[in-house]
Amino acid sequence: MENIIIKLVKEPYGRDKDIQNLFCYIAGEYDSKEEHTRYCCGEGVPLAPGKAARRMISVQKSFGKAGRKYGKKANRRIYHYIVSFPLSVDDANCVKLVAMEIADIFSGQYQVYYGVHEDEAHLHIHYAINAVSYVDGKKWHKSRKEIEKLEAQMRERAGEVLWR
Repeated sequence: MENIIIKLVKEPYGRDKDIQNLFCYIAGEYDSKEEHTRYCCGEGVPLAPGKAARRMISVQKSFGKAGRKYGKKANRRIYHYIVSFPLSVDDANCVKLVAMEIADIFSGQYQVYYGVHEDEAHLHIHYAINAVSYVDGKKWHKSRKEIEKLEAQMRERAGEVLWR
């Protein structure tokens, strides 16, 4: 089985505008002449990127977890994951099924917005996951060990779809 690469982007997306820009990128709505988003969807948010971003921001604000403390660096408001596939995985419809499976890991507790991209030599998925639970307002804090376990679960779900 070839490697699936999972990367957590370190950007905290501390401002509303940062979140809106990320969602537009995921949906393929930015200043580019080339189409790059094959499929876009959301769990707990509308499909339109602006509305999806506003819905996540609304959840954060309703639980009082959208701001930055005076004089401190920005708190993480969005977890941005990129799941990249080997060149041998070239079926965008299959990757779409993987995208839905992985989104399902988070959607019971957190809002998720994602898109399958084909702007590189390899297919990949971008996920924007709200750092605040829409269920209870708790912030998503994971230790390094918990993140490694989560990423293993993501790889396992992807493998179940791709290599069955």
